[in-house]
Order: sequence, then C-alpha cells, then structure tokens
Amino acid sequence: LFDVGFQLSCTGVASILYLTPPLQQLYHTRSRWKRALWNFITVSTTAQVGTAPLVASYFGTFSPYFLLANAWSIPLITLLLYLSIAWVIGYGVTAACSLPLLPLLDPLLPTLFGGLTHLLSSGLHFIQRLPLSCINLPRPDAAECLMLYTILLLLPQCRGRLLYPILRFILLLIWVLTLYHYFIR
Repeated sequence: LFDVGFQLSCTGVASILYLTPPLQQLYHTRSRWKRALWNFITVSTTAQVGTAPLVASYFGTFSPYFLLANAWSIPLITLLLYLSIAWVIGYGVTAACSLPLLPLLDPLLPTLFGGLTHLLSSGLHFIQRLPLSCINLPRPDAAECLMLYTILLLLPQCRGRLLYPILRFILLLIWVLTLYHYFIR
C-alpha cells in the first residue's frame, strides 16, 4: 500500500474509471477516428489529472507533454506486449509438440524487440528534451493531497441543481488549500 508505483497505478485507474465517463460526454461524433482520438485524449488526461497530486507530492514535478508521450508509447508498448505473448505461446507450443515452429522467427524476434524498445526509449528521450518538459511544482503534503482529491471527486458532480452548491464548496476548498499552503504549512 505504501509503494509509490502501487499508489500511482491505483489512483490512475480510479481516476480513469471515475472521471472519464463524464468527460467523454462533452463531445459526440459519428466518426470512428474522431471518437477514438477523443477517447485517447480523455483517458490520458484523466489518468494524468488523477495522479498529478501524488506525482507532485512524491516528485515535485508535472509533465505537460503527457499526451505526446502517451501517443508515442502506448502503440509501441501494445505491440511489444502482443509480440511477447505470441513469442511465449509459440515457444510453449514448440516445446509441447517437439516441433520447431519458430525457426525462422527465432533470430528475428530479439532484433525486433530490441528495435522497438530502442524506438520507444529514443522517442521518450526526445520528448524529455523538449522545452518545459518537466515543470517543478511545490510538493503538497498529505492534507493538501486530500483536499486536491476531494476537489477531483466533486468536479464530476457539478451538473444540474447541484452545480452551484458544489462549485461553492470547491471554491471554498481551493481557498482553504491556498491558506493552508501559504500560512499553516
């Protein structure tokens, strides 16, 4: 529970599940490509927003190029994952049947994995070297993170009759967060 990776993973998934549906309702299209692009943008944004308080708390940074980094890495990681599964299944079938099913692919697969991994790493290093790729932030403590997550939990509830009371409460929380950060902490 206290591992940073576990916390980031859980908050990322929780924010995707909680924040993505209301955000996806803001734009409707019949075009499959536009819908796929909108889904990618909303999922990437909600994961980034959901993990931002923890990332700021642990690392004191924020990356504004998260959409570009995700657009580069997700297809390559997906391809690497499918290749890995195919490779393991292929070798399992080969071992079970005592048939050399992968003799042609055997020398090719490590080269393909190495090339894709290098391409992934090179692209992410390029994004890392872009101007303002890493913005330093003040590190919020546990109380500030709790207030930030409360605001994130309330945002999707701002609709209909609840809009103004919840917005007032969110503004109050932002005011308390500001006062806490500058005067109490």
